[in-house]
Amino acid sequence: MQKITFSEPVINDRKKIFRLIKKNPPLDVNSEYFYLLMCHHFSNTCVVAKKNSKIVGFISAYIPPKEKNTLFVWQAAVLPELRGKGLAASMLYSILQRGTCREIQFVEATLAPSNKSSYSFLISIANDLGTNFAKTPLFTKDKFGTSKHEAEELITIGPFENKKLLEISA
Repeated sequence: MQKITFSEPVINDRKKIFRLIKKNPPLDVNSEYFYLLMCHHFSNTCVVAKKNSKIVGFISAYIPPKEKNTLFVWQAAVLPELRGKGLAASMLYSILQRGTCREIQFVEATLAPSNKSSYSFLISIANDLGTNFAKTPLFTKDKFGTSKHEAEELITIGPFENKKLLEISA
């Protein structure tokens, strides 16, 4: 089996990332411009997973300006044939181990209640880190206008110590 490598995304990855997201329902497909900005402005908190130079996974994340100890995960996508093998967790840990994230003590995300696979993924992250998993209502359905978008809950994992990440990757 070919090795999967992790790196910060670059601008030229945007189209492949866009196509990957389209293969990952129920993720919201944002514009190609959104992925261009993620690769340009937030590359140090995002990751692409590549196998034979093909993008097989992507996580978009950022550190909210008012929460310097939190990494907010916007989207996590893995090619369907590689799901369930721990790739998303490995990608997230690769971000958290970067110098940019040395002060991170919490991981947050928003999820629709029907997104069971993402819930399972984030619960497993909390278990790996030996920390808390909490969900609270955040955005009600009416906040999404006329779209059929579900309500979103805020998921919070933490607090955890950065050194715990070293134990996981060892």
